Amino acid sequence: MVRMIHAMLLVVVVLQTVVVEAVYGASSAPLNPTFVDAITTVALLCAVSSVIVYIRILRPALRALRVDPDNALSNKKYRAGSIISWALALSVTIFGAKLRALGASTVQVAPFYLGGFALLLALWPRRP
Repeated sequence: MVRMIHAMLLVVVVLQTVVVEAVYGASSAPLNPTFVDAITTVALLCAVSSVIVYIRILRPALRALRVDPDNALSNKKYRAGSIISWALALSVTIFGAKLRALGASTVQVAPFYLGGFALLLALWPRRP
C-alpha cells in the first residue's frame, strides 16, 4: 500500500505540472523578488524537513521492522513518517504551481517541480 501511495504521488507531480503549464502557459507577470525569495525559502525548509522526518522517524522504524517485522508501533511510524515526508516533498511542487499561477515564468518554477519530483524519488519506500 505504501508503494502505491508513493507511485500515485509521483503521477500527481507530473499531472500537476502538465495542468498548471497548460492553464497558465501563456501568462507571465513580474513578481516581487522578495515574495519569490520567501516562497523559495519556505519550499527549501519543506524539503529539509522532509529529509529530517526520514532520518528521525523512518530510519529507526525501518531498523526496528528489520529486527521484528510484526512490531505494530514501528509499522505505524514507518507509514506515518513516509506519508509526512512525501507530503512535505509534494508541497515543494505545490509552491511552484502557486508561483506559476501568480505569474512566474516556467524557468522560475522548474526548480520547484524538479526538486519536488527528485525528492520524492529519493524518498522511495524501502522494504523493511
